[in-house]
Amino acid sequence: MLLRVPPCLILLATLWHSAALAQSGGLLAPSGLLTADALLRVDQAFMAQGLVDEAEVWIGWQIRPGYYMYRKQFRLVVGSTESTELGLPQGATTYDPFFDEQVEIYRDQTELHFSLPTEGTFYLRFQGCADAGYCYPPSWLAWQVEGSELHNMGLVAGPNLQPTAADASALGQAVQLPLLLVVAIFLGLILLGWTLKRL
Repeated sequence: MLLRVPPCLILLATLWHSAALAQSGGLLAPSGLLTADALLRVDQAFMAQGLVDEAEVWIGWQIRPGYYMYRKQFRLVVGSTESTELGLPQGATTYDPFFDEQVEIYRDQTELHFSLPTEGTFYLRFQGCADAGYCYPPSWLAWQVEGSELHNMGLVAGPNLQPTAADASALGQAVQLPLLLVVAIFLGLILLGWTLKRL
């Protein structure tokens, strides 16, 4: 005799398994399940160093293998002024599934340069992805100009905001897990109604 398992029980088992994965650091991505341990922190995947050369600031980015950066996502904020005039080189053109369009990306390394701001703090926005199927949220770096020296002040939540310890993988988990639960609950209600009709 074949034992019939109600669909609602299958759904509950699936939900339990998904919750266990989330607790262990699992992330959902377009290519499937991606563990948090498999991802580098955003400041490790995209490492920036800068210097002041006469009247210009130069920022160089080392991009780890398996990661890439978007050309169009760079932004400079000085005071209340935002600019995209950053002397960026041309990138490689490729189709990107996250934006569903052709985009320019950088691999291995890239650099940007712009006119030296007055002494103080400026902010650079950037965004990149992992080939494994995860796209980091846009991130901000704060930089301090002191005479002829340039200091990387680290990741911040945004222009004129304090540094944050939150990394991109944690943000990705926080954004994607509620969506999974909403979809699962919706499907669960449909299957439960179907099961009750057959009883």
